[in-house]
Amino acid sequence: MSVADFYGSNVEIFLNNGSKIQGIITNFDPQSLVLQLKSRQNVIPVMTSQIKDLRIIPNEQPVSKPSTPRSSKARLREADKAWNTADCNDDFDFAANLEKFNKQKLFAEFRERDKSDPAKLLVSHNKNTQRNYSPTQNVLDSVSSSKEESPKKPGPKNPLAANQQKTKKSPKSSNSETITKSKTSDSSRNASVELKTSTGETVVSVDKDIIIRGVSESILNTNSEIVVEGAAQLISQLVHSFLGGSRRLGKLNHNPSPVVCLLVGKHDHASAAVAAGRRLASVGITVVLRCTQLNNIDGKQLLMFESAGGLVPSDDEFGKCLESLSTPVELIVDSLSGLRPYDSRYNPLVKWANQNRAPILSLDYPSGLDESKTLSMNAKWTLAFGAVSNDLANAALNKTANDTIFLGNLGTGFHVWEQLGAGQSQADGEWLTQLSISDK
Repeated sequence: MSVADFYGSNVEIFLNNGSKIQGIITNFDPQSLVLQLKSRQNVIPVMTSQIKDLRIIPNEQPVSKPSTPRSSKARLREADKAWNTADCNDDFDFAANLEKFNKQKLFAEFRERDKSDPAKLLVSHNKNTQRNYSPTQNVLDSVSSSKEESPKKPGPKNPLAANQQKTKKSPKSSNSETITKSKTSDSSRNASVELKTSTGETVVSVDKDIIIRGVSESILNTNSEIVVEGAAQLISQLVHSFLGGSRRLGKLNHNPSPVVCLLVGKHDHASAAVAAGRRLASVGITVVLRCTQLNNIDGKQLLMFESAGGLVPSDDEFGKCLESLSTPVELIVDSLSGLRPYDSRYNPLVKWANQNRAPILSLDYPSGLDESKTLSMNAKWTLAFGAVSNDLANAALNKTANDTIFLGNLGTGFHVWEQLGAGQSQADGEWLTQLSISDK
């Protein structure tokens, strides 16, 4: 027998100096004549010349106890122990075990035991000989009526156009039907307004519900963080250029940094406004956030905004915070309501912004315009995300709003707007472009 036969044995070694060591034999080096013992997670090397005597300690056999009923957990633990100690070196004979499985016989037994009526099973109701349906064909059986409808002509290839036809027939159609309109219906609504990009390309305005739907579809196709950062890039790029760009904000300019105030409410791009403030603060711009509803902002964006140096005073400390700054507010970003319904609780902030000398950049739509009969944001610029709404185009044409409109691409794909029937609202070749508005 060799030393390797005793690997794993629990031994007690008596040394020449009178001491003794107890442990498990793990290895033996025949060249250096060193025996390795493992004792309490420690490895002890022992020279064979130092060993006076060696005794193997036998494993204690457990005393048998009277059998008692065992729980299912105890049986599972014993099964696991048996599996761990089983010899798994033998190859498993798949072919022999597969021959033991008779699929036809097994399923025949299932059918004999099953006494259910096949006609009452759900699978029988779901069977349908026709697999493919046209966009205008109803999947479910139509409700029988006393009046038979005349045969219809083949519907349009675009299902959105079919929904638009339903909207024309039923004035009480759902919001989803109203949102999905064709290109022709959107452009014809503002037939008197002509929008052109800086390269001379013509784009059309669309209903605000389509813009809200487009942003939602973009988030579903990607994720909210991509849409937020895309919109934040557009906002920060515009604000940076309005403040003078890198020439003014560089280290060679020893003047105090400009102050930007963010007014944030229930806007669809509220988190994007905060993310834009983080970008501006990271390049040395003082950014103050006045938020009416913190639960409408992504918590991560708010934390990153503060870590970048952004200021978030409370409602009571907002005025004191602005007074403590060395320079007055130079630009205000309006993201209170946008395309969402205006809240009268925004009136104090709108009044403060209009009385301030700083110009205002509104996102999507000036807050309170056409909704608040007494007060609305007097914006100098408006940044439209994805597409320009019909309301904004009409307001700019009628001079109820400033006609300086910028159109920003969220970078989520042209196909999103194409599927909504708003492909003509997109500008090609530019991420951010200024639009000129004229009367046709």
